Amino acid sequence: MTSPDSKIKEFFRKFTLITYLCGLADFWIEDLDLPTQFIKCYDTFCKIFNNFLYLYVIAQILSLFTQHNLTEKQRNYQLMFCVAHPFVVTFPTLIAKHRKKLQSVLFRLVVSLKLVYNDLDIEKEMIKRIKFYLFAVSAPFWISMISYCVDSYVQVVTSGTTFNIMILAWPLVDDHSVIASLARFIYHIIWILFETRVTAAYVMVISLTTCISYQYRNLRSYFESIHRVFEEDLTQKEKEKKYEKLLKIGIQAHSDTLRVTKDGTEACSAVLSAQVLFNTVFLVILMYQAVVVNENRSLVKMFSTLCTVITLLFSTWFFTCNAGDVTYEASLIGTAMYTSGWQNCRGLSSLSIRKLLVIALARAQEPIILKGFWILTLSHQSFLSIVKFSYSIFSLLY
Repeated sequence: MTSPDSKIKEFFRKFTLITYLCGLADFWIEDLDLPTQFIKCYDTFCKIFNNFLYLYVIAQILSLFTQHNLTEKQRNYQLMFCVAHPFVVTFPTLIAKHRKKLQSVLFRLVVSLKLVYNDLDIEKEMIKRIKFYLFAVSAPFWISMISYCVDSYVQVVTSGTTFNIMILAWPLVDDHSVIASLARFIYHIIWILFETRVTAAYVMVISLTTCISYQYRNLRSYFESIHRVFEEDLTQKEKEKKYEKLLKIGIQAHSDTLRVTKDGTEACSAVLSAQVLFNTVFLVILMYQAVVVNENRSLVKMFSTLCTVITLLFSTWFFTCNAGDVTYEASLIGTAMYTSGWQNCRGLSSLSIRKLLVIALARAQEPIILKGFWILTLSHQSFLSIVKFSYSIFSLLY
């Protein structure tokens, strides 16, 4: 399947290729620019590796029953990852289940709807915004991972313990054998691949919701521009006929955008819901570790925990705020329709256009709301509610 090129299409072609190489499913609307044999081998590897990651997480949980000689720092790491990984390991799988739907959403967002109208300034701004989100989400992830590595290395130097970040059921933390050291090295590599895959899932969902919100902005620009038809050197009848045609095209594009929003949110709703639950539970655990468990608290000793908190809050902030942006941008479409120039029509043409516009306005005024767990409205305000709720739970428990 081939389609006309645009900047946003080229951007998402590169973006989906990177996420594919990071371990996600192939979400691109065309064939990947990779050798067929490589794709077959890589897809087979990913299927095996993805299933293995579930065993990897189970082995982490089993370590709660097999690892007893842990330092305070190691026990904190163990608890933190045993809580976090059962959530995030499912994110790539949850969006992969909707692969065909997401491909359809991408095609409509970057191809078919852009053929109707594409404001180049808005497109440029959207690409810059997505790139910023990619950096803002990925950077804290990697800084957090590096901080855990440095922290564990410091523990090796100062306390003589083994290098452990991922603590699994085997080997025991005080086992200094060559086989145990090799196993820990392999676990560490798997952890890096694991986190890379999860980060790719995060940025995929965030990029899609960003693209949807900017599609509403692009559509608003379209309605705000069609009044210029009445400034052209045409007869009144020709102007009215052309305006009516453009208005119908815009209304159809709005209808298509609503369907894209519905399909996109259905495909991402499980991840959005899981992120809300994960944020709440994990923040409670981190606050417990910071306030109750760690008696000797200092910025240096708690740097890795602080990085994790920032990473978690950033990812949840982008999820909820992007959802809020979709709601906000969609709410402005009705005003753009109303100011599109219908008042310049006369006679019977004015009557038919007003009837058409009333129906379109009624639909445009229906709020577009993204939800978690089908009941929790995701918006700029809900981010604060989620954080406050986590603190309230912590206050009640401790």
